[in-house]
Amino acid sequence: MRGFPPDYVYRDEAIVTKRRDGISMSSSSQPSLMGLMLTRLDLGPGQRVLEIGAGTGYNAALLADLVGPSGSVTTVDIDSEVAAIARQNLRHAGYPHVNVIARDGGHGVPEAGLFDRIIVTAGCWQISPAWIEQLAPDGSIVLPLRINGLSLAPFFRRQGSRLVASGADPCGFIQLEGAFAGGYRSEIGEGVMAASDHVLTAEERSTIVRLLAASEPSALKLPAFEDNPELALSFLAFLGLQGHPLLALLDRRQAEPKGSQLLLVSPDSALSLGVSPTVHGTREAETFVREALDDWAQAGRPTLDRICLRVDPESAAGPDIPEAHGHRYGFRRGAHAIELWFEP
Repeated sequence: MRGFPPDYVYRDEAIVTKRRDGISMSSSSQPSLMGLMLTRLDLGPGQRVLEIGAGTGYNAALLADLVGPSGSVTTVDIDSEVAAIARQNLRHAGYPHVNVIARDGGHGVPEAGLFDRIIVTAGCWQISPAWIEQLAPDGSIVLPLRINGLSLAPFFRRQGSRLVASGADPCGFIQLEGAFAGGYRSEIGEGVMAASDHVLTAEERSTIVRLLAASEPSALKLPAFEDNPELALSFLAFLGLQGHPLLALLDRRQAEPKGSQLLLVSPDSALSLGVSPTVHGTREAETFVREALDDWAQAGRPTLDRICLRVDPESAAGPDIPEAHGHRYGFRRGAHAIELWFEP
């Protein structure tokens, strides 16, 4: 690829490229995360790759370099304007052979046959059946999967109609749009939006409003994770499996809106898991987190590289929030049943 200009300043973070009503609609992903996901894909010459989420076209160019002239790259974006910009960028950068399509990426590209690798660069509440159908029998897919408010990127391998993964990386992406978007968004007062994996009750919404309005919320002293963010994210993932809903909160009243995590424990108790953890309502929230910390310690403080997932086709209804079955956790996403556990 062409080199960076002499005055280029490297920034290892996502760059928003399109907004709508203050909400990020498209971005160029954090370079280190892009590199990690590409490494997980284990790409080689001659492979056929499908990318969901074209962005600026930069990631598609990297894919094209990795599969070489004997391979092929197709990138899809639901936003025709974003797709047009990606197509123009790729052409100017010397990658006119990358196929850019404007359509709902949840349906994939069935007319193109099977792909050896699929990479999704948008947050997924569910896994589209079309992606599995269009994946070669020995193919692999990496995607950011929402698991109770948290976003993890497992590297899945296809086994018949099933996907299996061992290990996952923490990530954050703009959410997938279209027929397979899924998840739930709720307006919590003026200028505040919550994204959750279950339908918020009126009591839960009211609790969040009170938490945001509290002038002196009580502080919760948690163990310091500042020196080990990977350990903190591993604990949050473990916490999200314990049967209580986590949600992401976007406060658009701020000059620079930033997402934070809230833990909803009961209709009258909420816990903020931001930089300064706070509790509103009863102390049930604090008790729950402390008990989860003890359980996590007894389990050996499992990290995300020990997480395992299995995705099976199943249309039966099930819980949106993971339910524990011994040391395994199960939940439903669209047309699939997902089972999750930590390796010993």
